[in-house]
Amino acid sequence: MLNEISQTSSRYIKADQLAGLVERVAIRLALNRQHIARKQKEPSAVVVMEDNTDLFAEIRNFLTAANAAINEHNQAVDDIHNQKTMLTAEIWKYLLEETKSILDAYHSSKTAVDKAINGIEANLTIKRNELAATQHTLRELEKGITSVQPTVSEINALLASFGFRGFKLATAGDQGNLYEIVRLDGSNAVRTLSEGEKTFVTFLYFYYLIRGSVSESGMTSNRVIVFDAEISQKGCTSG
Repeated sequence: MLNEISQTSSRYIKADQLAGLVERVAIRLALNRQHIARKQKEPSAVVVMEDNTDLFAEIRNFLTAANAAINEHNQAVDDIHNQKTMLTAEIWKYLLEETKSILDAYHSSKTAVDKAINGIEANLTIKRNELAATQHTLRELEKGITSVQPTVSEINALLASFGFRGFKLATAGDQGNLYEIVRLDGSNAVRTLSEGEKTFVTFLYFYYLIRGSVSESGMTSNRVIVFDAEISQKGCTSG
């Protein structure tokens, strides 16, 4: 039986080592057979049999170790799913340990970048709020510049100084950026103005209009004004 095992091709059995053990057993058994044969021929002869206890123990240990290796392999085959899971976990553990420094550097860099982005966004919010407040202030200031009422008052003063006393300019009700031409009693005077009165009052309003914007929310800027027709006073109407 030992000869058959020694001739078995298996990675769990060291054939050379087992063959040596088998050869030693065969030699000792052969010696014992010789001793027995002598005893049969010479009953009075004293013979000492070869003690195989240590050799059989060595063979038993050898076979036990081989069987243990085979059983471990069989268990691994039977538990292949768990073995794969364990192997995968070991691989990930190795990769994490190997890349820990790289991941730590990445997280540190990302934290710094996130802080910088948050700071930029906070500053951007502040600047937007400042811009909104500045635009609001600018609109309030423009109301004083682009309001019609100062222009109406100045034109009325000029009309009076040039002898136009039969009409005047007034703001158009709740619309503070519009005006109308009225008589002294408050009635509308547009349809009853002479050509000269229309021309003169139009010129005056145009002159003051170019000094500001046409709306309360508009921007004022430098202008180049070109007159392509002669403006002259054609007369005045007194009330």
